[in-house]
Amino acid sequence: MKNKILGLSVCMLLIATSVFPVIGIANTLNLTNSKMDSVLEYYMPKQSELGDRDTIDVWTNMSPSFVGGVLYEREWVAMTYNSGADRTILFGGAGSVSYNDTWAYNYSTNTWTNRNPSYSGGTLSSRSVAYTPGFAYDPDANRSILFGGCYYGTYYNDTWAYNYSTNMWVNRSPTVSSGSLTKRGGVSLAYYDSVDRMIMFGGYVGGGTHLNETWEYNYNTNTWTKLNPTVVGSLPRVHGGDMVYDSSANLIILLGGRGSGDTLYNETWVYCYDNNTWWERNPGFVGGTLTPRYWHGMVYDSGADRTILFGGQQSALGGDECLNDTWMYNYSDNKWYNVSFRVVGGDLYPRECLGLAYDSSIDKTVLACGYADYPVFRMNDLWVFTYNYENNQAPNTPEKPTGPTLLLVDESGSYVTSATDPDGDKVQYQFDWDAYGDHDYSSWTKLVPSGTQASLSHSWSNGGTYVVKARARDFYGDSSGWSSGLFVYINGPPNTPSNPNPENGSTDVDINASLSWDCSDPDGDDLTYNVYFEANDPTPDELVSENQTGTTYDPGTMDYNTHYYWKIVAWDEYDASTTGPVWDFTTGSGPNNPPNEPSDPSPEDGSTDVIVDTILGWNCSDPDGDSLVYDVYLEKDDSTPDVLVSDDQSGNTYDPEGLEYDTIYYWQIVAKDNHSATNESPIWSFTTEEAIPDLNCGGSLSWADVPPGSTVTGYFYVENIGDPTSLLDWEIVEWPTWGTWTITPEEGYDLTPELEPFVVELSVIAPEKKNSEFTGEVKIVNSENSSDYCTIDVSLATPKNKNFNFNFNLLEWLLERFPNMFPILRQVLDI
Repeated sequence: MKNKILGLSVCMLLIATSVFPVIGIANTLNLTNSKMDSVLEYYMPKQSELGDRDTIDVWTNMSPSFVGGVLYEREWVAMTYNSGADRTILFGGAGSVSYNDTWAYNYSTNTWTNRNPSYSGGTLSSRSVAYTPGFAYDPDANRSILFGGCYYGTYYNDTWAYNYSTNMWVNRSPTVSSGSLTKRGGVSLAYYDSVDRMIMFGGYVGGGTHLNETWEYNYNTNTWTKLNPTVVGSLPRVHGGDMVYDSSANLIILLGGRGSGDTLYNETWVYCYDNNTWWERNPGFVGGTLTPRYWHGMVYDSGADRTILFGGQQSALGGDECLNDTWMYNYSDNKWYNVSFRVVGGDLYPRECLGLAYDSSIDKTVLACGYADYPVFRMNDLWVFTYNYENNQAPNTPEKPTGPTLLLVDESGSYVTSATDPDGDKVQYQFDWDAYGDHDYSSWTKLVPSGTQASLSHSWSNGGTYVVKARARDFYGDSSGWSSGLFVYINGPPNTPSNPNPENGSTDVDINASLSWDCSDPDGDDLTYNVYFEANDPTPDELVSENQTGTTYDPGTMDYNTHYYWKIVAWDEYDASTTGPVWDFTTGSGPNNPPNEPSDPSPEDGSTDVIVDTILGWNCSDPDGDSLVYDVYLEKDDSTPDVLVSDDQSGNTYDPEGLEYDTIYYWQIVAKDNHSATNESPIWSFTTEEAIPDLNCGGSLSWADVPPGSTVTGYFYVENIGDPTSLLDWEIVEWPTWGTWTITPEEGYDLTPELEPFVVELSVIAPEKKNSEFTGEVKIVNSENSSDYCTIDVSLATPKNKNFNFNFNLLEWLLERFPNMFPILRQVLDI
């Protein structure tokens, strides 16, 4: 209800400011002077004094959604930004109950997700009541580090690390190398990037005791160390202050806090790790005076190279004294600037015990939760602060990256680039490790001065050729184009040697057996091999052959009944290697005789005119009665056949299939017993049969009612239906003697079964004889084989004399009129 009243009052105030004096408005709304000043300070724009800076600074209410539950209203939250996961991480807080939940905010989806993490080394209890734990992100360890805190008078000094990737909190249980790490809450914690240390300051241990101790935490050694720094000035004992690491100045910036006697501070202190010194800066203030405070939020904006401060409590006694002002600290000119801003999407209430984090991926400050004492309530809202410059120019395109161009799989290489910015802004770099492929973008480097080189290391898990490019981004978020590409070849090691012969675990192996194996390289590189071979040693380390190119090794005559172990190390031409497994075999207990020489070839050696469908056969036996298998080598026109057409077959026949006509074939059999002993047959040969053509004809030559002396035409075809690839020469040797014949053509050559039938055309001039029938045949023969012939029957008929057509009515009249003329008509009509 108070919220609605305040909103209505503010609307009235904003409308009335152009008509009524401020005092009149205050009287109308019945506000005290202090509350009136607070309302005016909140809703009236401030005029910042940042030189010629032309800005539009905005706080935007994001109204995020929730996944996995509801992030209930709360204060005393611990919050930091995890750049490795690109998530803002929030832990715990206090609302109607105290919480120990873990949430992650994704700006791109505007979503809070309840992570429901697991725990190792105990359970991270609720502790954000009255005195929050310290919470900061260690990018080198890719962990969010939490220390201490308080839960209704119970203080802690444990150290926890949160791994976003595994979603686990781990109780680190660190050692303390010096000093006494007292349980405490309300500490300030910041990661000092240049030395990879977490720095902690101050805190409250209860009983009115405040601290001004400085500690460092080394994640790699898991050790807390008290630093005992030099102090230039009077460093206050406080809790509820805040501090950040200014990466540009390479210093810690500390402001505010509450000390003994309920004293609040607005002092600005800096800490230098290099000389282990605190000193007070005594900055200037622009746009007002920065009110002493505690439980405020503070982050370092690396894009703007400014420390940003928001809100907090300005009274140790509480009351309606929360703040919502935004300040920026510039270390270079040692001034705090009261920043004017615009609020979008709701009411940015004054608050304390809030969470504040800087999201470097979007160059924005994220604000969450907190406690507003006017009106009195806890919050679960989320805001982002955008600090903009107008008319900013993007960086120039970076130089082509430099770095190693030949690496092994999983070998790391460092790549360097640089770019300048037209405005002289600081820049950061991003690499694309696979610019011509599926793209593999790196995280952004830290901001560095314009023109300064930056480097990132990378390794590739698969062999191949990759293209590395880089682009630059200034601290306002404007990006350059991509640079030219650097080609990097990633060499994969050889594949693992395999297929050992003798087979792994073999027994009764012949003592004269040779070793062999298979191996290949994923990149097609040439390979060499080191062979390790040793008797009765499961870890053979005796190098018996080095840098050999072949995949066989002859160990010589081995001992009977002996267990041998061996392995192969394959090397490619770039010195990448792969070690194969250890294989073993046991030799036989006595001498082994190789198989007898294969014999009795079928077809017989030197055979000719062998049918193309022949089956190869041979005989072979073993003097020891061992089982045999055979390798068959077969090749045409090569007297030293090396084409393996059948491998390790058990039968002593082989169907070669697809033999060609009139071709000489050479073949050989290699017999192998089960002890890896072998024997070869002689090289045999045979010649296949010639391809035989087969003449076939077809067609019809029959003409009727052909006027004598006229010409008729006809057709018939000739084809080869013989063996494939055979050639047929044919000719027409006979045709009828009646009439005059013209045949085109009378012969043909090289007709194959694969060709279409050949069509022969002929013409005949009919004999000068009426009412006659003529018959005969056309004979076609195989020019190479006169017994292979065929005939085409021929017939031709000329018409009879023309018949008379009689008018029988006239005939009847004539017979009646002239009866004596009938014999004459009969003779004429041949009746």
